[in-house]
Amino acid sequence: MRKVRRLRPPNSHDNSAPLKRLIGKGAPITPEAIPLDDDGAHALGMLLAFPADRVHVRSMMNQSLDGAIAGEDGSSASLSNPWDFFMLTVLRALPDIIVCGATTVRSEDYRPPSGRANLRGERLRPSGNEFPALAILTTSGKIPPDIDEAWPTFLVCPRGTGPRVARESGFARDSIIEADGAKALIEALTERGFRAIQVEGGPRVNGMFFDDEAFDELVWTRSAITVGGDAPRASVGKPHHLTWHLTDLFHSPGAHIERYTHPKPKEHQ
Repeated sequence: MRKVRRLRPPNSHDNSAPLKRLIGKGAPITPEAIPLDDDGAHALGMLLAFPADRVHVRSMMNQSLDGAIAGEDGSSASLSNPWDFFMLTVLRALPDIIVCGATTVRSEDYRPPSGRANLRGERLRPSGNEFPALAILTTSGKIPPDIDEAWPTFLVCPRGTGPRVARESGFARDSIIEADGAKALIEALTERGFRAIQVEGGPRVNGMFFDDEAFDELVWTRSAITVGGDAPRASVGKPHHLTWHLTDLFHSPGAHIERYTHPKPKEHQ
């Protein structure tokens, strides 16, 4: 999950430069310019819209060139730039529900997501809702007071811990999902009518989805900075070896944005 309130565009780049799509459908294409405006957001939204006929799980992350997912302030905000921020606002206008960990919600000073305004009116989410729901993974039920259950927001916890999480958080039991692992969570979300699922971290949440081979797609930004230190990486979980296919590549002065899918994407039932 990405903090957006302290975005600091780098001064060394032309912040008005468009995104350029260099690879499409897995092959080099004549570069297509995508301006950072409503027209560009519409074009990008059409390109990245979730499939309407099946469950689809997307990962969205930003990282530095040396693999960090947090900068000097301990959040992803210090890694961001105008092109990554533009992509973030488009991507958040597309899913039915956004999934993230409670640690990420706390560290990023998170607020309910919305997405780019001109896309929200087009109802691009398969559910038809203007805004995405939110699912927060927690073992303790300790949720910042700014998180609004009525958004709607669901708390996801291990099986058997629902009553304790409900007591700690004050959330109604209907807003508590008990699920062990990504596959169980996807099934629970699907039963509630959410088919377009966007996962925004943190590392252990991503690792849980990789462990179950539950991601259909990755849309990851590589910001053109290095930060050093011991910042966390994008995924922490069991060792695995999954092969991904680069389907789209977007270039800008401050970032590359890469879209990967499995060579034969899974369809969740």
